[in-house]
Amino acid sequence: MLTWVSAAVAGAATGIGGIQFQIDSGASTAQVELCVLGECDSDSSSLTGDMTAVFNCPDAPGEISIEDFEIRVAETISLHLDYGFLGDIFATGEGVAVLHDGPPEPFTPVIGGAFNAPGVAYIKQGRIDYEASGIVCSTMQSFGYPCEATFFLEQQPPAAADLPGSVSVQPAQLVLTGTLDILEPLDPNNPDLGTIRITATIRATAPRPDTGAVRKFKANCRRGKLKSVLVMSDESSDGQTARFSVNDEVFTATIRGDKAKLVLPNRTGMHTVRLLDPPHCEGTRLVDCG
Repeated sequence: MLTWVSAAVAGAATGIGGIQFQIDSGASTAQVELCVLGECDSDSSSLTGDMTAVFNCPDAPGEISIEDFEIRVAETISLHLDYGFLGDIFATGEGVAVLHDGPPEPFTPVIGGAFNAPGVAYIKQGRIDYEASGIVCSTMQSFGYPCEATFFLEQQPPAAADLPGSVSVQPAQLVLTGTLDILEPLDPNNPDLGTIRITATIRATAPRPDTGAVRKFKANCRRGKLKSVLVMSDESSDGQTARFSVNDEVFTATIRGDKAKLVLPNRTGMHTVRLLDPPHCEGTRLVDCG
């Protein structure tokens, strides 16, 4: 029995179901730099968290979509901005993190194992506590800030940055690396006050998935109705959810027995259809709906 899912019924999926990579805290670091009133200091920490990605073929990736990430600075960041006889600012960063924001990112090419995901959306979390002394304290007050206060990073607006990286296929695992370099005003409403920069160098791993479970994946379009069919190698996935993307919009269908089907009416023009999950190497389908 096939599962029929129409756009009117299913809509776009909101869940994440790609390959989840665990960040290797022993090989992943972040440097946090704080600049205030022309003086800077930085501190580094290991990273924890995870990343979720989808590949057109996990055995030989030619495309990648970054679906989600949660990159957390593991240790307290300690900073000392020394202005000499003018005073000091002592600051600490607690719970600093960068989280993906919004839907999965569009697919981007993987060439020779390397990729560059452009404009990846993110938000930040955490707090920066500071205490200023001397003339620097008075200067902070002239900017409208007390000599001792907290900046909450989650109050800053969402932003985007490129995420270059690489993927390596090993016998038992996939290794995903990436670099996220973020430079923003400490207070967007007062950009002359200073900046915060977070540079994360990430190494994450995931068990290599079994791509042999998918026997067939096809898509076609007739009279404006786009159909995509998934056929599994057996019925062991009965009741599980398959995910498809059509022009980077994600839809789900339930596998019944060894089959699942996605049906989208009222389609025109060219469509790029992908099977996102379960992992596979059946390729991308280009469908012309006229």
